This record gives sequence, structure tokens and C-alpha cells, in this order.
Amino acid sequence: MGGLGKTTLTRKVYESMENFSCCAWIIIAQSFVRMELLKVMIKEFFGNEALKKQLEGNVVREEDLANYLRKELLEKR
Repeated sequence: MGGLGKTTLTRKVYESMENFSCCAWIIIAQSFVRMELLKVMIKEFFGNEALKKQLEGNVVREEDLANYLRKELLEKR
């Protein structure tokens, strides 16, 4: 479905989101690895340090990253 203007429309909406406390531009391929997507989302929303803090020391599960992301975003607009 290339060439229909989906990305252009999405970018315009993204750039007009000044009323939100955080936002991120994340590119998702048709096939993706959920764990990697969660890492990218945490990095984009909260920075490298937040991601490093979540990954240090322990074996991290997808569920742990998803719960962290959910918890942090619930406090944002």
C-alpha cells in the first residue's frame, strides 16, 4: 500500500502533538521482534539511561519491559 500518504499524514499529526508530555517517532517493520520493539520504545520515550537501567544485572523478560513502559506512560499525558 505504498504511496498513499500514510507516513506523511502520521508525521503531520505527530508534529502537532504539543499538548502531550512525551511522544516518540518509532518505525515498525511488517515483521518485528517484540523484545527489540519494547527496547526501542523505552529508549525513545525515556532515553538510553532508562533502557540501560532496565537491562542491567538481571535477565529481562518481554513482560518486564512492557510493564515498565506501561507504568511510566500511565503517569504521562
